[in-house]
Amino acid sequence: MKKLFFCAALLISVLFGDESFELNATNPIKIDIISLKQNKVNLKNIIPQSTPNELAALTLYGQKEAINEHNIILASGKDFVALIDTGYEKTIDELKTALNARALTPEQITHVIITHAHQDHIGGVKALPNAQILVNEKELGFWQENSSIKGLNIKTFAPNTELIQGSGIYAIAAYGHTPGHSVIAFGASGTSEAELFASAKFLFVADIFHAYELQAAAPVVAVVWDHNKADAIEARKKVINALKAHKTSFIGTHMPYSKRVKFDENSAKIMANLIQSEYIGLLKAHSNEVGLSNGKELYNNICAACHGSKADIKYKGVVPNLCDVDTIADYAWHYKKGTRNRYNMTEIMQEKIKTLSKQDFLDTELYIKSICPRLAKSEETNKEAAGKSSQKSSTPKVQK
Repeated sequence: MKKLFFCAALLISVLFGDESFELNATNPIKIDIISLKQNKVNLKNIIPQSTPNELAALTLYGQKEAINEHNIILASGKDFVALIDTGYEKTIDELKTALNARALTPEQITHVIITHAHQDHIGGVKALPNAQILVNEKELGFWQENSSIKGLNIKTFAPNTELIQGSGIYAIAAYGHTPGHSVIAFGASGTSEAELFASAKFLFVADIFHAYELQAAAPVVAVVWDHNKADAIEARKKVINALKAHKTSFIGTHMPYSKRVKFDENSAKIMANLIQSEYIGLLKAHSNEVGLSNGKELYNNICAACHGSKADIKYKGVVPNLCDVDTIADYAWHYKKGTRNRYNMTEIMQEKIKTLSKQDFLDTELYIKSICPRLAKSEETNKEAAGKSSQKSSTPKVQK
């Protein structure tokens, strides 16, 4: 488990603290990354998609106090002073202090770009009386009745459009966390998402990450605040792919630091491999007669009817092959959580597995892994026999 902490340290290769820098773009922009407060990463808010990811979440966030900053962006150009998000209503004093430290007042903010309309992003808008509020058109449509933004000087934007004329600041759709959740690109140019990702000199990825070490390695991990979890996962994968492809520096709202970073693909791979290897190691640690016996009993009572050498043939194409243990474990996890209902099996499966402990899951997987080599060999023998039989039956009879 210590290896996971080491890999997390690789992913976090910067110092803590706010950062100011200038983008050498066609129209230079000064960027300030400002953290308004800190929040503890809460395991209850993380939704792993598999047992290995759950174990990784427990390791990363259950055995230490992991802290996220709460970042917003101040972008200053020739003709504008813009905030990207404003923090909570309860951090308005911190926002004013941060502006004052930069010789600014709330009245001098000309624009506020909202990545999405959750309260921790729009809570400070009413403290900025002269700002034009820019919100994604889908986002505003969804939150139309939100009292925090209702009645303000609001202008909507569509994806892939420049938000402030001549600024080089664009919004890229990253929908899912909310219906109009947007990533903000700085120093960018172009009319398509691909062009903007390729040209951006800095990205504010907003709420793409809430548990960075885990989600960078396992983007399928969602959080309770994701409005559409499937879309949020796809958006995270898309952004990660862009960060890897273009080596763009970035920061998000809920990340362990408030300085620019670049996505460390190698460290993310190491983390992903460790998640899996730690899980396999745990399986091996429970490789005893009691565990195998318990796993065998559970397999025979719950799994064998649909997963096994005969069932794999009977239900081929309908259920995963028994030896695809990871997929079966993933399905079982979702049935237990009530997030899978293929062939209307949720009630049946939940009744079967609702009392199973994590140890029961591990014992069952261990047992399946122990019999899979024999099954594979048996299937190979059956295929060979079937092939010979077919060859024999297709041979024309020679009449004497």
